[in-house]
Amino acid sequence: MGIKQIATTNGFRLGLDWSNPPENIDIQALMQAQQCEFDRTDNALRTVPGVRVLYEFTGPVDTLYYDVYRKKWYFSSGKNLYETDFSTHKLLGALSGNQKPKYHAFGGDILIASGGRLQAISGSGQMITTNSPQCEMVSSHSGSVLLSSIYSHRLNWSAVGDYQSWTHNENDSSSAQYVDVGYKDQGSIIAVDFLTRAIIVYKEYGRVYQVIGTPDSGTLSVYPLSSTGYCSGSTLSIDDRSYYLGEQGFMSFVPTNTYAEIQPFETGLNINSYLLKYITKDCEMWHIPNRKQLWIKPYNGDSVFIYHYLPRYNDGRGVFTSRKFTYNINSVVNVEKDVYVGYGKKIGILDESIDTDDGVQIETSIVSGNRLATSQFILIMNYNFVTHNIISGYGTIGISNKKPKPINFASKSTRTYYATMKTINANTKMNTNEYTKSYKIGGGANRNVQFKIHVKKGAISLRQLDYTYEEV
Repeated sequence: MGIKQIATTNGFRLGLDWSNPPENIDIQALMQAQQCEFDRTDNALRTVPGVRVLYEFTGPVDTLYYDVYRKKWYFSSGKNLYETDFSTHKLLGALSGNQKPKYHAFGGDILIASGGRLQAISGSGQMITTNSPQCEMVSSHSGSVLLSSIYSHRLNWSAVGDYQSWTHNENDSSSAQYVDVGYKDQGSIIAVDFLTRAIIVYKEYGRVYQVIGTPDSGTLSVYPLSSTGYCSGSTLSIDDRSYYLGEQGFMSFVPTNTYAEIQPFETGLNINSYLLKYITKDCEMWHIPNRKQLWIKPYNGDSVFIYHYLPRYNDGRGVFTSRKFTYNINSVVNVEKDVYVGYGKKIGILDESIDTDDGVQIETSIVSGNRLATSQFILIMNYNFVTHNIISGYGTIGISNKKPKPINFASKSTRTYYATMKTINANTKMNTNEYTKSYKIGGGANRNVQFKIHVKKGAISLRQLDYTYEEV
């Protein structure tokens, strides 16, 4: 007989890994992590929250935005922009362009770029149209509003502090300014992002530039950064990285220890073999800061990859899981502790107290790598499977192609009573979650070992999955 050994998964802390065959990935990595994420408090692998419907519109909800100044919600549908309190809606006006609008908060107003002139929601909530250059992208930089267009090489800055002033005066450094980025290139600007003190400009055909300096001081300089940064048009800046989707998959630009140097990095190494097939200009990314997540939506429908960007690898990479929505999502907004999604004709909110997505049951699937026997068999003596149960339910755990073992996931809930002089009102539940522990003696002789966890109903948090084995 061989020597008894213990295999520890550490809760599969490395998430998805499709960079190697299933037989060659780390024991802490997964081949499938569907409908699950790493918890924002304890980093345990858990079932994703459900989706509760807040409002249903008569047409598609294309974008969703929260106005931090007026504490109001806006959504676009086709060419129109609406205001909603999730019980009714009000038409604010027509968008000036035909592109999916992008929003930016500036000086108490909400700016909107949709392919025409820059628009704004100002004052008491009136929608106005400025005399700006055509724009599909809007942000701010050095006290001015920054615009760019997918049909141009130019970055345009408004006058300092005034998004309605776009006239350039050579004798006034505070007036509107502009700079042409790679104006001899074949392609136009497709995305603009920020990284440390530089503006990162992504252009068609892989050209990437960094723009350094400020327009009002006359110090703007343009430097080539890459000729292989093939960006689809979706970028996000988080901390010290500029993430982008493109022909090479999920990538990022990161600063180096050398002054003013920025280099590309393959952030999506673990899933890029899949992403490469599904990257188009219709792909999108959303930042969910309260969960430390970046969501990646490929063009092929309702699946989203969740990138947990806190580092878990020595080279600074985070890890991936995935979730599949009932319907294609169009927009995601994080406000304080809540996450709102626009999909189909509806607006929903993530809800950790339910295990359904718009009424459809969420089923969690966790599949480990496929460990092969180095001799004849892997003889499993026992395994220890522990879950922290968030919502009561049931599922199975199995090894390779053997018959899976049914498991119940039970959780208790007790009511909190509020006593007054006259009455006792039972109106609030206080959840007390339970654990499920499955200790199975014996697992038989296996030419390969692959654990498969399927939560058919309920929500769990994986606490432990270890097994004792011998190679025989």
